[in-house]
Amino acid sequence: MLLLATPGPLIGIALIRLLNHPDLRGTIYDSPAILVFAAWLQTLGPALLISSAAIWRIPQALFELARIDGADTATLLRQIVWPHIRRAAALISLIAGLLTFGEASASVLVVPPGFSTAAVRLFTLLHYGIYRDVAVLSVCCAAVAFAGGLWLAWLLPPNRRRNPLHEPRRGS
Repeated sequence: MLLLATPGPLIGIALIRLLNHPDLRGTIYDSPAILVFAAWLQTLGPALLISSAAIWRIPQALFELARIDGADTATLLRQIVWPHIRRAAALISLIAGLLTFGEASASVLVVPPGFSTAAVRLFTLLHYGIYRDVAVLSVCCAAVAFAGGLWLAWLLPPNRRRNPLHEPRRGS
């Protein structure tokens, strides 16, 4: 919950304090990688919330049976957890991408010279009153979000469970 409540400017200031040094951390600070860190920290809260809800839905008996059969942690993750949270992971990636696409509160503080994000550019254009460019950029952002939703719908078709009453009889 702390990650959900942390404001973006606080994340930006924390990244500046942590990475603005003349050693290897300064190399990260001067590159677009700092934008990745800022976006990751901004979307970590919602991602953990959705993934924890998906993991809690897995029946505990599956874990117990796998442990009885001698499964280690890697096998549990690969054979039990991943198949059950696959859909949630795709949803998390779409939500994180959309949140990152519109995030300006931390990235405006840490964006390195010569780089920009769509949200920072949108707010800059809005500030200077270039409304036609704001409209075009907003439509492009909406198109990217819509394309992401279509991609998710194509990637994860509805879960069709087999009904034994509707299966054709064999051997008759």
